[in-house]
Amino acid sequence: QHMYMNGAEPKISIITPSFNSEKYIRQAIESVKNQDYSNKEHIIIDGNSTDRTVEICSQYENLRVISEPDNGIYDALNKGLERSDGELIGWLNSDDVYTSKALTELAHAYVQNQECKLVRGSCEVVSNSRVCHRSKGEGKDRVGLRECSSRGKIDKGSMRKDGTRRGGRLLSRGLIGELRY
Repeated sequence: QHMYMNGAEPKISIITPSFNSEKYIRQAIESVKNQDYSNKEHIIIDGNSTDRTVEICSQYENLRVISEPDNGIYDALNKGLERSDGELIGWLNSDDVYTSKALTELAHAYVQNQECKLVRGSCEVVSNSRVCHRSKGEGKDRVGLRECSSRGKIDKGSMRKDGTRRGGRLLSRGLIGELRY
């Protein structure tokens, strides 16, 4: 167990955009629910799915679900940002999962390095139950301010050119605020 300043864990908001995600959404929800980190919220922004996605989500307590038409994944992410109140913000796609201690480790790294505005861990890309790519959470991150629009909204320019997922990354609310102005 890590010790945090004033004994308080920073609140982490996880935003999961979804649309017709019944095949994977349960795994994503369970991976957040089963974290050994308690000060978290999970927000699902669903694009008005026509499958069982919303029904599956409704089976979970402590999960905020907003299901309404949207203009795609970036619109959903921005809706989630507006509804979240965590000090750290994470984006988990509906077909991605966190390892069991991901949020604890990321929060610990943030608390130990509070001048940082972004923390990240390793990411494994799994296909057919086999790890086919592993990135390390060390070194210089490729995310830069240039990847966000001038209003701080998440847009297509925020995606990495190599298609690597952002699963093990948390941004501070302060960074998001700086990007919006």
